[in-house]
Amino acid sequence: MQKNKFRCQIHVPQRTPRLEYVLKFVFDYFLDTEYHIIENQEYVNKITISDSEKNATFFISNYLISRSFELPTFETVNFNGQTFPFGAPNSDSRIPFDIFSTIFFCLTRHEEYFPIQRDEHQRFRSEESWLAKNGWQKIPLVDESVLILKHALEQNFKLEINIKPKFSEHVTLDIDNAYLYHGKQWKRQLGIVREIFNLKKLTFVLSSIFNKNRDVFNTHGLLIEKLSKHKIKKTVFFLCKNGRLDTHIQLSKLRELVKEYEIDGFEIGIHPGYWTETLETEKKILSSFTNQNIVCSRDHFIISRYDITAQNRLNQGLERDFSMGFPDRTGFRAGTCHPFYWFDLKYNQVTNLIIQPFFWMDASYWYYQKTSSEVALKDLFEIKKTCQKYNGTLTYIAHNEILSDYGIFKGWNNLLDEYLEVCS
Repeated sequence: MQKNKFRCQIHVPQRTPRLEYVLKFVFDYFLDTEYHIIENQEYVNKITISDSEKNATFFISNYLISRSFELPTFETVNFNGQTFPFGAPNSDSRIPFDIFSTIFFCLTRHEEYFPIQRDEHQRFRSEESWLAKNGWQKIPLVDESVLILKHALEQNFKLEINIKPKFSEHVTLDIDNAYLYHGKQWKRQLGIVREIFNLKKLTFVLSSIFNKNRDVFNTHGLLIEKLSKHKIKKTVFFLCKNGRLDTHIQLSKLRELVKEYEIDGFEIGIHPGYWTETLETEKKILSSFTNQNIVCSRDHFIISRYDITAQNRLNQGLERDFSMGFPDRTGFRAGTCHPFYWFDLKYNQVTNLIIQPFFWMDASYWYYQKTSSEVALKDLFEIKKTCQKYNGTLTYIAHNEILSDYGIFKGWNNLLDEYLEVCS
């Protein structure tokens, strides 16, 4: 097969923001192609991709032509032993499902806009996801669909199409509890009264309050040391809000900690508080502690209600968000291991907010699955293998508590070493 940039024309029934969004993701970002869109109203429910000699036709539903905000209905189809949405009703299509609508449905998280049974934090329940219900939790449906299209085009046009992205890793840290006791406001220290008759515990608490090096959650130096040995991108997200479910440390202590990570080359990001209404203030606080421009965020508690929060992030000058993932399970919430631009369904337009999904989080195993570090490590290696297959960016979340070997985190302190040792 010849190995050149694939140049083609894409004949569509109508140019719409939805269709152009998907074509840009597939042919600009993912596949090494040059394409030109041609409108042809005679093309009802089909897209034809052609070069100077040949063409290939694919089914497209009305979903990408419509401006409707309503959740689409579709038939499923079994293909290659897997269930796909938007089954094609005719035999003219090279592939028996609508690849382009499938991609749009996944990336926009259309199903998450609508009233469903949410969890106690008003988050979308992972078990309600069409992907999870149909066997796509640990396989990125979007990326698999692109590879199916790539194969069909290669077979039809007798060429080899390159995939643009290269596999990479991005470790991210969420600093929810920088210290167990040290540096917290006095209201957070009232629990010490309960330990007045427990001399051993009282000594432990007091030593943590007055000496940060004695605080079991102060694993920051060790985390920095471990991660700095490896050539992977590193971002750390800091909580800058106090509330019922948010606990940041005294600002002077927080400033010291931010500088510690910044000096060692970490990108600094904001960890917006629980359903926060004070993001502007939180971002100003963090910005005053660093020379970096704060452009990335991840919601505390992985709230990730993009139908509500996306525009707020953009209004505050944030460019990338890392909240796209499930708090309670490993896998591909948006069906991809690649970054993508957020499409606002309410206004039917693409935004400038880049979504960087994550696929694995240590806290999923502590608080939700209540399984061992061995299970978590096995899952992390499996997710990495999948991201490598699709040339994606393996993005995962760790917390500083993971190295504390304290309380529910006991037995987890070697996980990062075991993973990074294999990756080095």
